[in-house]
Amino acid sequence: MIADTGQKIKHWIGESRSDILVSLIILTISVASFGLGRLSAIWAPHSRVEVRNPDGSAVGGIYQQNTFVTLKGITSSSTLKAVAGEGSIVASKNGTAYHLTTCSGAKQIKVENRIYFMSAEEAKRAGYRPAANCPGLAK
Repeated sequence: MIADTGQKIKHWIGESRSDILVSLIILTISVASFGLGRLSAIWAPHSRVEVRNPDGSAVGGIYQQNTFVTLKGITSSSTLKAVAGEGSIVASKNGTAYHLTTCSGAKQIKVENRIYFMSAEEAKRAGYRPAANCPGLAK
């Protein structure tokens, strides 16, 4: 029975030799292409993307949020640093509550609507209140 099955397989290979060869070539090319694609992603040089204004200056977050800071009456240099994303307290320019940057509520604020503060006191002076769902904020 096993010998009979072996003979059938040998006979089928003899009849389908060209089809098997084409299939193996396609499989080999596919695997090689996939492997080269993965290697090119690993070996590719990673460069930093920097967005620049037409005048050549780098684009930063301060200009976009500067109007909001001025409207709220905040002028300290520490707050301007915080607007650039260096603070530990974040609030939405459309909202009334501030969060720690690690709170889930802070992660739901769109990046373009975020304003950062160096401390909770600065956020309170700007008219924000502590978020109720953010553990770690003094009420």
